[in-house]
Amino acid sequence: MSAFEFIGGSRPLDFVNTVSWGDGAEERLRTYDDFLAWCRAAGVPVGKGRNARVLRKALQLRATLHRLFLTRRGESDFAAFLAPALRQLIVRRGKWTLREPNHADAPLWWIAWEAANLMTSDAMANVRRCSNDNCLWLFVDESRRHNRRWCEMRVCGSRAKARAFYARRRAAH
Repeated sequence: MSAFEFIGGSRPLDFVNTVSWGDGAEERLRTYDDFLAWCRAAGVPVGKGRNARVLRKALQLRATLHRLFLTRRGESDFAAFLAPALRQLIVRRGKWTLREPNHADAPLWWIAWEAANLMTSDAMANVRRCSNDNCLWLFVDESRRHNRRWCEMRVCGSRAKARAFYARRRAAH
């Protein structure tokens, strides 16, 4: 079982969700090994070599993506991450894809490339943040009516409904 949750509907959102952005912030990428573990669990190719600098860059990319997905601002910051990925583009089987270079930055290139694809897709209009103020994870709302409020009903949704139930009971007494 993975220590990471994959509920965002896309790998870039799942990457952004490796931290809880609200008051109860919980960091899941404390070390470079944590980042590599997330990459492997998410199916993101990893390069050879160990490089702690990549973790710092990954955390910067994650913060940039979070801001970009929420506010649609920060394109110039994101461009600095996307440019190296674009230099790795090749056509394989009639589709643009990235090489799988043996470079420590390879996972960052994959995440940036997939984020760019998400941002230019129809799904971007359905990127939402969890309504739980202690979570704020991002997800693609694929519900039929596009009214999903929680990253996961079994976690944030259930807690919110329980709080609302107890508040109604207290108010009734």
